[in-house]
Amino acid sequence: MNYTGVVRGFSSYTPEQREQLKKDLSLSFSERLLSFCMSYYKNAEKRDPYIDELQMLSALSSVLEKECTSLAVTELFTNDSFAADTYADLLQKRKSTHPQATSPCTLREIALVASRYLRRGTEKRLTNQILAAPEYFRELPTSPSSLCVAPADSPFRLRFLPCKPSASPSRDVLVLLTPAHGETVYRYARCCERFPEQASVAPVLRAVYTVQSGGLLRTLLEITDGLLIDLRAFSPFDSAMPMTVVTDSFVGHRILRVSENDLSALLCEIKASGLNGFPFACFSGDGRFTFVRDRDKSVSLETRFLTALSDSREISVRLPDEGQLPAEKICHRTVKDTDSAYLSDLDAAHCVATSVGGITCAASSASPEKAFFKTALYTTLAPALTLSLCGRDHTEQTFCIALEHPANPVDPYTGGECMAALLGIYRAQTELAIPSPNVILRPCPDAAHPSISVFSYAEAESAPSHLSLENGTVYCVSVPLDQNALPDFHALRTILREISAYRREGILGGARLLLGESVTGGLRSMQGAFTSRLTDTVVAPEAPLPMALLIESSKELPYRP
Repeated sequence: MNYTGVVRGFSSYTPEQREQLKKDLSLSFSERLLSFCMSYYKNAEKRDPYIDELQMLSALSSVLEKECTSLAVTELFTNDSFAADTYADLLQKRKSTHPQATSPCTLREIALVASRYLRRGTEKRLTNQILAAPEYFRELPTSPSSLCVAPADSPFRLRFLPCKPSASPSRDVLVLLTPAHGETVYRYARCCERFPEQASVAPVLRAVYTVQSGGLLRTLLEITDGLLIDLRAFSPFDSAMPMTVVTDSFVGHRILRVSENDLSALLCEIKASGLNGFPFACFSGDGRFTFVRDRDKSVSLETRFLTALSDSREISVRLPDEGQLPAEKICHRTVKDTDSAYLSDLDAAHCVATSVGGITCAASSASPEKAFFKTALYTTLAPALTLSLCGRDHTEQTFCIALEHPANPVDPYTGGECMAALLGIYRAQTELAIPSPNVILRPCPDAAHPSISVFSYAEAESAPSHLSLENGTVYCVSVPLDQNALPDFHALRTILREISAYRREGILGGARLLLGESVTGGLRSMQGAFTSRLTDTVVAPEAPLPMALLIESSKELPYRP
């Protein structure tokens, strides 16, 4: 068998045939990973793999598995500054609550760190009174022993990879530096360090990378989502090269990223410096790594598949970039109004509050598909704001938080979604100092993305959700947002204290939380027919507010009516 041969009928191999294949090709795949590859080639690629393709994947899986079992404390690299700040704060609080921890954070730990930190020295409040709540609250367990993330012997340990930079508008090329013939390792290393700093070279370089353990491919996966790799570039004879060349060579070598327009000038500078360098890849940005064998043949593999080749219970995580994404809608319901003919029906998000036996419960839920951090944060904040309308300060509320997540996330993007959602929940908890007695993680085999459900309860009477004062004025109290479209938490805490105090003083009437709704949409749900001073041209472009409170009062309040 040569490396260009194809393993015919690979997806239908029996266990005995798989074992023989592993012996013949010296593959280090576990049975689970080999089955994973069989499914991928059958369903995604719809073809049989090359021999050296399997050998490359086997080498890569060994590296990823070894990397994932590291006991070093996890570090976060992400383009989202708010997620990075949140994760850094999580690590600090983890050290204070679990100073002996040296392994990467597990999902279970992340779910509990905030509660452990915030509940130190405090008494549990209303720990059993959730049983007085409506039926859909009772399914949440109240004892800490009910907390679960997965079987106790297989927690997911999370490790971060650097986020990939955004696609360059030009066709960037990667150049590999190699030592000249007869050059010593020491001199080559010195030349590689000095070369990027030269005045004639530095302006044209977009980035410089060093090949880490695991070879060229392991490093390339951390650089970009997709590449077109010309295997012929690694051969002086312009012939096909085995794909294993990108997994077993070039550790410690430098990779230079340059625009295609500057490539010729860079190659001249490399030659003048006594180094060898050759372009071997260009960026594609299509989420696939394509390996060009010769003029007629190429092999393409999904980036997600390559990064998922780990047989460890730890997974590498890439946080989604949510910089400009709005939060997803929370707890959908349809608001209809036949008295306002000039407005069309719209879908509105609403946080529901129900009172039973002197306990008021508020609930919110969301199933995000993009903005996991932001949606989880707003979903956690929604019940806190709803209960503040009932007169309970956020520090007097008790929370139950449930996160359903894919049962066995193997690719770093799905793991990143789970992590982003947990960080959003954690951020809301710590900003409002709301310890939760129950942070429940539920593995769901059928789930494609994590979904969040948040329940909050306190001793209070629910506020009317309709306009109830004859001569009342409606105020819209919006939560200030920062440049990342996140709440200004100092202002939010002030608003919560003020609103709950107004309710206790008895000067508020109807009240309602807006989540991704317009002011007009909120008023329509509170009153079937109302008099508005807004003209049609103003109402028509009215934008939805990420989070705001509509409150009615017969007294003048320090807000805009």
